[in-house]
Amino acid sequence: MDTGTAAGAENVEALGATGTAAGGPRDEVVTFDVFETVLVRAVSPPAAVFDLVGRRAVERGLVACSPQAYSQARAWAESRALHWHRAETTLERICTELVAALGLPREAREALAELEMEVEAGLLQPVPAGVRLVQEHRSRTGSVVYVSDMYLPAQFIEDQLVHHGLFLPGDVLYVSHAHGETKRSGGLYGVVADAEGVPAGSLLHHGNDLRADVKGATSAGVRSVFLPAANPTRYEQALQRHRTSTDGLTAGMAGASRLARLHVEPQGEREEALVGVAAGVMAPVLTAFVTWVLRRAEAEGLRRVYFVARDGQVLLRIAERLAPRLGIDVELHYLYASRLVWNRVVASPTKNPQVWHSLIGLSSDGVSNIDILERTGLAADVVERVVAASGAGPDVWRSTTQRRPLFETLDRIEADGTLAAAQEGHRAVVMRYLHEQGLLDGTPHAFVDVGWRGTQHDVLLELQQETEGSALSHGLFFGLDASASPWAGHREAYFFDSRGDAVPTGEDRVPVGGPAYLPDSLRPGGSPLGIAQFALIEIFCSGDHGTLTRYDETPDGVVPVLKPGRKEAVEAWGLPLVWRTVDAYVDHLPVDRQNPYLHVDVHLALTSVMRLFWELPTDAEVQAWAGFPWEVGQGVRQRIVPLAGPFQLVPIATGAVSGGRPSLTRVKHSTGGRSAPSGRPRRSG
Repeated sequence: MDTGTAAGAENVEALGATGTAAGGPRDEVVTFDVFETVLVRAVSPPAAVFDLVGRRAVERGLVACSPQAYSQARAWAESRALHWHRAETTLERICTELVAALGLPREAREALAELEMEVEAGLLQPVPAGVRLVQEHRSRTGSVVYVSDMYLPAQFIEDQLVHHGLFLPGDVLYVSHAHGETKRSGGLYGVVADAEGVPAGSLLHHGNDLRADVKGATSAGVRSVFLPAANPTRYEQALQRHRTSTDGLTAGMAGASRLARLHVEPQGEREEALVGVAAGVMAPVLTAFVTWVLRRAEAEGLRRVYFVARDGQVLLRIAERLAPRLGIDVELHYLYASRLVWNRVVASPTKNPQVWHSLIGLSSDGVSNIDILERTGLAADVVERVVAASGAGPDVWRSTTQRRPLFETLDRIEADGTLAAAQEGHRAVVMRYLHEQGLLDGTPHAFVDVGWRGTQHDVLLELQQETEGSALSHGLFFGLDASASPWAGHREAYFFDSRGDAVPTGEDRVPVGGPAYLPDSLRPGGSPLGIAQFALIEIFCSGDHGTLTRYDETPDGVVPVLKPGRKEAVEAWGLPLVWRTVDAYVDHLPVDRQNPYLHVDVHLALTSVMRLFWELPTDAEVQAWAGFPWEVGQGVRQRIVPLAGPFQLVPIATGAVSGGRPSLTRVKHSTGGRSAPSGRPRRSG
């Protein structure tokens, strides 16, 4: 497919579009579609090109309307040109209609046509698989033939093919409007066969459009090969539907997603499912969040940005690629932390209760009393004495009644100083690590985490306020849930904020419960779909190393000690492939310091792709992502289970709508201690 409309060239003969191969008739002539087969635009849909042309036309003073108005006028001008000229529609004829509609002088026609070709040339990139296929066939047959339904001048199209190494001496280009025939009608294939001196059955055509490149070819008696890889996925289509409301930014996001897929080149259905979600859901969501983090850090005058393990590992990876392009000069750091190691140095039943609740109170069924007590940092012999004194025993508890004796015992060991003594032993090494990382030297900085209650941020702020000369950390989170934190004024969230204060969105303020753009089913405490905003982000932000179990002090400094086994599990699942896809997305995203459209709101677009994956995954996506190595528990007691353990894969509905297809929308059980509200999957940080 080229644009989905008839198109053409000025003079096919001038480009060598007649004649046969040396030596007489050939057994086979290999033909290729151009756009979305061997060349692809960096934006999607194709009409997004008009948005960019309109923006430059306004900047250069060629038009007086808005870029959006220009884009609409350009689309309508093409429709009118097609009505009058059908297969003979050219860019010149489209621009004639356009300048008349906008009331511009006739000489503006040429300037606008040149500008559109300038923008097109800047957006076109080769399709790696298409390039290889062209090279393979050229090595076999000596040359290839390009066949295009397109309004752009033939010389321009050839120039782009030459620029990307796809057009060599002996190759031929046929463009529709020179003959008044199109691929869609089948007529252009007849033109090609006659010009090449072969019967239609000797043509082997390759293209991405079922109607033009397959059905049109078949109707003309031409064999065809369907190459749909460059067609937008359903996630890319969802993003591009928001192009108007985002000033074209989501068209660039959709284009970056497509280019990421095409350059990573997944092999097989499983890899396609991993890459498709990584490019179309994970990368857009996380990159939008990191862009916000970097811009907020700059706006607040923060000199360092700390991405907290392990959710911050992929976020830091994105930031390192993105910050230079945005012209944001901040130090980027990775901070090894975990609730097991950090929370126990400040929390107790009466001091910092919100942190204590995260460490102790959020434990699910299946966690023993010994597991819970080890989280407090008590020595093994003390744990044994406490368990014996509680009368509850080391058994797994299954009700709040069984928990009560344990919690009463914890209250007693806090009162007699046992708990404080254990905390003090852990606090010294944590403080030394924070000092070495520059978190206590007074430099303004940000603490970045996905959420949800921000208890690790609470711990850091507690320790910083006790240290003379420290700058209090500014928390930047993907989302914040309701909590009893006393540090609410030192943090903000990107996607939702369910705390007791109103959430600022531009000049307006919306009520508690999540931003107004968030549908009820995605808000905290809503329907089972509300799990998506927590579980998906935790899946997407999972690191490739184990959780922090302790710090070791060495002569060279404090060394984090990590739980082994994680790297092997995620590599076997496919995390390196997913991360390469995210890298490719960021590299192809059309953002820079001069782009004034970074300030648009893309939340609805992000919500749409998250919902699409969460509610209606394909069978291949269910199989690929259900095996994700999900972690439950805390610290040394943590274990890895397939995602399908905590998440029951059940039909989302019965009947014609879903056909009983499995989905990721229901929770089967939750074990561990992720700081999350009841009814949401929990894992350790």
